[in-house]
Amino acid sequence: MKHKLLRMLALLLCGLLTGACVACQPAGPETPGTDAPTDPGDGTLTDPGDGTLTDPADGTVTEPETVPPEAAPLTAQAVADALRGTHYTVGFDANDPCGLSDPSAVGINEAEFNTVLYPAPADDTCRTIVHVADYGITPENENNSKAFDKMMLDLADSVGRVKIIFKPETYRFASTIKITGVSRMCFCSEEAGKPFTFLMTEWTPGIRVTDSSDVQFVDMALDYETPSAVSGVIVSAAARSVVIRVNDAFDLSDPHYKGGTVYYGSYMEFMKDADTGDFAPDLNGNLLYNSTGDGIRNIETGKYDADTHELTLTFKDEIKKPAEGTHVNVAYTMYDNCGIDFAGCKNAKLESVRVYHTTGMAIAVTNTENVYLNRVFISPREGSPMLMTATADCFHCISCTGEIVVTSCRFELSHDDCMNINGRFLSVTGGKGNTITVESLNVPVSVGDELELLSKDDLHVVGTVTVQAIKGNTLTCDAMNDGMKECFAGNITTCASLTVRNCFFGNKRNRGMLIQTRHVLIENCVFRNIVHGPIQVLCVPSSFGEGICPADVTIRNNKFIACNSTDVNVFSWAASGATSAGVIRDVTITNNYFNRSGYYPVQVSTGGQVSIDHNLFDDVCTNKNNFPSRSVIRVTCSRDVSVNDNAILALPSRFSFTNERDVARDKQSENVVFERNDELK
Repeated sequence: MKHKLLRMLALLLCGLLTGACVACQPAGPETPGTDAPTDPGDGTLTDPGDGTLTDPADGTVTEPETVPPEAAPLTAQAVADALRGTHYTVGFDANDPCGLSDPSAVGINEAEFNTVLYPAPADDTCRTIVHVADYGITPENENNSKAFDKMMLDLADSVGRVKIIFKPETYRFASTIKITGVSRMCFCSEEAGKPFTFLMTEWTPGIRVTDSSDVQFVDMALDYETPSAVSGVIVSAAARSVVIRVNDAFDLSDPHYKGGTVYYGSYMEFMKDADTGDFAPDLNGNLLYNSTGDGIRNIETGKYDADTHELTLTFKDEIKKPAEGTHVNVAYTMYDNCGIDFAGCKNAKLESVRVYHTTGMAIAVTNTENVYLNRVFISPREGSPMLMTATADCFHCISCTGEIVVTSCRFELSHDDCMNINGRFLSVTGGKGNTITVESLNVPVSVGDELELLSKDDLHVVGTVTVQAIKGNTLTCDAMNDGMKECFAGNITTCASLTVRNCFFGNKRNRGMLIQTRHVLIENCVFRNIVHGPIQVLCVPSSFGEGICPADVTIRNNKFIACNSTDVNVFSWAASGATSAGVIRDVTITNNYFNRSGYYPVQVSTGGQVSIDHNLFDDVCTNKNNFPSRSVIRVTCSRDVSVNDNAILALPSRFSFTNERDVARDKQSENVVFERNDELK
């Protein structure tokens, strides 16, 4: 009894000193302290709550597995900051509350951006392999044009795949590089990843491929020895003139520049993007040009002083005087010559191609079936003072068929659009019975094609017909009615589909993308510093005759940063200005990030079956002037539209997120639904 009493006193003292020390607890049936591990009878022990566990076999103490506390979700602002800080995708937890359905999917996929999709064929798959030096085409020649023509003549009747190999050096050409009537031909560098260069020594079209199939360029660069655009800084300015200190890299005493006079070309002022360090057109600066197409002439004279290296330009009207030191670009061509041109071809491919400068459009494709561009970089040569790549569009497609696939490209610093994808409208001028008369048949039309007819009054869809016979400019169709005799006709059977993925568009004055085709996917792209708007999905029949009316368009997982105009603009109007709901149909705008949009980040007019959902808007509507409706998402003259589950940070003062009240009064709109569009804190 005495020993038992002493043992109980020892246990009590140990408990007071150590909190029921595990090592002091007795074996057997006696009940331990409440904080001690208990044996449920199966050989396991429960945690006593002090961070230790006792192994019943050997009495050792083991540390429990550490379970970190569940991480708090990122704030919406943190998600926006991360997305804005890079052009690439950023990994997030799926439940981060930021309005986006998948924030980790937004932006350019870096791994895919560096992936070659269309490599040069292996030697053992080629029937003919040609090293251009065998034809006397060498970097030492002042002009390789005749030797190239001789090579193409010899290869014209080649059977099987032909591989034409250049050393990764520079080859000079004084006239257009012509490739006509060939098939299965690849022009590539001797060393993969190291481009060879076609250097044009005159302001002439660069490469022209016609009536050919399966022509491919891999690891190639195109440049002009005397660029048709020059850069410099303002040293002084007056009401109607500027004096520019031209960069030493440019010699305006060259006869190409005609003493500094601009006949067709442009003057543009630039600023520097504080985040990227890139030069981009200044949206508050001057843009003046003499156009080849519409007769606009804003630049009257130009005079170059070779001694001071200064160019003086005089303008037709007064300008906003630029500050001394302002960076400017002066172009001496506009739409004169194309850098790379495909016409009447099939399966045109460009892989790892660089276009540093062209004297007109960089790449133009006409009446071609299937076009593939991967890792095409229309951007100045690294370290160059150039501020303009193409003096017209970067990439322009007209009346193509099949598919157009553009992946992992960079298009920037062009005078005109980064990308314009369009067909052509047929203009119906009359008809009788089941026949219609059209103005021209320069648009591909075949028996069996389905044409969609749009009213010339307001572009509403009059109906669709199937072509049964063609004779001259007269088409025999199936069921017709009198309302179809004065319409625009678009060929919805042959119009090309368009996929644009993992591309950068930016640092330019005019527009990013003009979409005038069907079955379109634009995803994982970045649009930055585009003054006149990144994406326009439009139908505006004009003197250019561009069409057709878009449908089935998806815009997802993109970033829009610091663009001055409406970022995604869906609209149409007839020549009279009249509009109709439901003209542009089946459009989805989802999981995009919008930052520093100048006007409406998203505007839909004349749409039908449109969905705008799960987009994040951050510091948008920065240009507070000239908003007909002070809202972030604007819908007008549309039907069957859903605007749901979008989120915004920092809703502008006196702005509403959506224009729901205006839509309620809009007699042309029908079934437009706004739900769960919230301002995040």
